[in-house]
Amino acid sequence: MGPRRRIGTALTAIVLAASLLASPAPVAALIVLPPPTPAPVYDATLDDPTRRALELEQTIVDLSAEKTAIDTRIQVTSQRIVEQSAALERAKKELAAAQTTFNERAVAMYKFTGYDELAILLSADSWQDLVTRTAVISHILDVDRRALEEAAVVAAQAQFQASALDDLRAQDASLRQLQEQRTRLVDIAILEQRDIVAGLLPASQLVVAARQAEQARLTEQWRYSSVPLGTQIRAVSGTVSPRVEPYLVSELHTRAFRATGISYSAVCSWYGPGFNGKPTASGQLYNQDDFTCASRTLAFGTWLALSRAGRRVVVVVTDRGPYVAGRDIDLSSAAATALGVSGVESVQIEVVTPQ
Repeated sequence: MGPRRRIGTALTAIVLAASLLASPAPVAALIVLPPPTPAPVYDATLDDPTRRALELEQTIVDLSAEKTAIDTRIQVTSQRIVEQSAALERAKKELAAAQTTFNERAVAMYKFTGYDELAILLSADSWQDLVTRTAVISHILDVDRRALEEAAVVAAQAQFQASALDDLRAQDASLRQLQEQRTRLVDIAILEQRDIVAGLLPASQLVVAARQAEQARLTEQWRYSSVPLGTQIRAVSGTVSPRVEPYLVSELHTRAFRATGISYSAVCSWYGPGFNGKPTASGQLYNQDDFTCASRTLAFGTWLALSRAGRRVVVVVTDRGPYVAGRDIDLSSAAATALGVSGVESVQIEVVTPQ
């Protein structure tokens, strides 16, 4: 290969590498989510033991899904406790430093003004001397006042960090209590189901096994619908018939919905940092840039049209939560931003279905 060809090949490789580095995040195609799972309806011809085994299977599925959401929240809360503890220690050190600085300034001022400030001014030899002394005293007082203000700010920050840490520890304790309870209930249901299935006829055992396989397939379908982190997800305009106002929807979701007439007010919060990429109760991996939400009761795959202060979005239920008293829905970070929710807000919700 000649020198010119080698140079040309090298330049091509460099340009290709640069284009790959500069390329935007991947854009996913429209994803297909499983439809909401309806409440189970049991065949009237089933005998009582088989029916009970199927009921226990649904209980195991529901409790296990919720336990996944709780486990994820415990992981995130534990990490936040570590971070908040470090923030509190930093705030304490800053407070101690501010107090030391203030004390040093106070001592220095006392030494400088060991007698009446008025005496300092009256002892001035000239008008210029008086102006200079006045400026010095004013400066000292101003420095002292700023030191007090700085100490007050640092003290408030330390108090906030301590309060936030207490809140996180309380959340962690509550979540761990729920985790223990759900684990115990799952274990009880599994043992009871195992005993019942062992006494069933082969045909009935196949019915239970088929239900278990269907649940496993559904969870796998949700996992397969996960959107890789870093994927560009634009908010695009969608419709909710018969509404005339446009709704923001994820470009990865369907864009046309129909209202069901089921509407209510709910208290919404949001979750994002720390949860990204972690498993949700449905089996889908959480992506804070998608339009999703968590609900304690609504079936996975339920679509909700949310409106607040002139803003409207459509989200889909993929997770369980929130686990804070007084809150009904946890929005993904992207959905909360689109709806203008930065903390805890009341929103209007309507259940919708894709057209």
